[in-house]
Amino acid sequence: MAAAVIRFNISALEHKITSLEEQLAATRSELRREKELLSDIVYPINTLPPEILSRILVRAHADFSEYQHFAILDSFSMGRGLSYRLLLASVCKQWRNVVWSTCEMWTRVTVHCGRVKSASEALQTWLPRSGGLPVDFSIILVDETADAVWDVLVKHSAQWRHVDLCTADSVTLSLANAASTLPFFETLWLTGDVAMEDGEHISAPNWHALKINVPFVLYQLALPLAQITSLELNGQSSCGILEMLALMPELTSLVLCVVETEREQEPTVSSCFLSQLKSLHYNTALPVAILAGLHPPLLSHLSFVDLPSFTPIGELIARCGCSIRSLSVQNSSRNPLQAMTWFKGLPTLQTLDFQVDNWRRKDFRTFHEIVTMGWPGSDSEKTKLCDLEAITLRGCPRDLAESWMLTDLVERRWSWVDGMSRVHTLSLCFAQQPRDTMPIVKNDLDKFVDLGLKLELDDGPFARERLGRAPFPQFEENEEEMDVDSDS
Repeated sequence: MAAAVIRFNISALEHKITSLEEQLAATRSELRREKELLSDIVYPINTLPPEILSRILVRAHADFSEYQHFAILDSFSMGRGLSYRLLLASVCKQWRNVVWSTCEMWTRVTVHCGRVKSASEALQTWLPRSGGLPVDFSIILVDETADAVWDVLVKHSAQWRHVDLCTADSVTLSLANAASTLPFFETLWLTGDVAMEDGEHISAPNWHALKINVPFVLYQLALPLAQITSLELNGQSSCGILEMLALMPELTSLVLCVVETEREQEPTVSSCFLSQLKSLHYNTALPVAILAGLHPPLLSHLSFVDLPSFTPIGELIARCGCSIRSLSVQNSSRNPLQAMTWFKGLPTLQTLDFQVDNWRRKDFRTFHEIVTMGWPGSDSEKTKLCDLEAITLRGCPRDLAESWMLTDLVERRWSWVDGMSRVHTLSLCFAQQPRDTMPIVKNDLDKFVDLGLKLELDDGPFARERLGRAPFPQFEENEEEMDVDSDS
């Protein structure tokens, strides 16, 4: 009896296996049919020629690029940029081939060599994919790997366009093996003690912009400085500035933001003639001798961060003749109207931008008089700002009592009074209003009002506001007592 039962169970299990195998075969057949249907579908993106798909990916890469022309250095931007490219390459085989072969997607790189393992090897893989196109790179160098990384960069020197080098160490870089001609090279930014040697043979016809924050020693830059048109100097030493400027006769824009931390030294060059300089931005922490040594006869835009001594400003303006058209004073701790002798040399001003921390009523009155009538006690016809067209006043007080001066200023200069130009733009940037804490207190205490708190907020000149579900019993009792007393 037991053997018959076992045989029956075995037969049932074999029948079940056969049934499952038939179902599995049918399922596999259905899977094959679905795959065939899927393979027959043509996606619109896959119908695009590789050239058009490449343009689309380049545009998307530009919109989300981790490095937009000298952005702030990011330690992990190289890894993030690579991750973005790998994400595009992982969509499908066609996209992967397009990403690897699209040179434009490999022309920007920023890397912290101290935080990227084998940075030189990574650059050796990255840069060849640029395919000879102009390359922008921003590199933080560390002393241990600086030479190896620099050797890789120099191999692609013929592709340099925008170069940003930063280091916390003292690094000397040789240009002996660089290409003799850098056809795309446009901008160089140096931060830290970076020296470039052996570059006298280099020709860079499109290099015109230089920004450096290094000790100003002339031997540090063995490059064709004579063609520079835009220069920005930052740092803690003014040594050699006039000597460097003397090597750049084609300068049209100059920014001097140097804070002298050491004892002031007399420059070996007493004067520097910059015949093409149009724009000067000056930080007053720089020694007076630097400003006194500048001779820019065609200067048209003058900008200060705070005001230096008025005497060297007046002397500079006198050397410029009547060429200055725009004046900007930023973050001034003292009002530029307090000493007007230097200001009288600017009769051709067209744009005026003042930012003052402590405007006074007297200052507004003086400014109104100058713009409308000329300087007090002088020949008004010679001291009027006849060409003034745009005025920007920053840091204006919100409680200016004599606001009529501003409206009268515009009204009188809007109609070409006495042959003067029309002031067509007036920008008033008011000082920041103190934070009003009353709404914050009210919002924080409303929950206690619901629990029965009696809250009273006195808003000064505004009507007293009482908050709560029920009137204040104590005040009502007091009012009743006052009424009784008055009746008696």
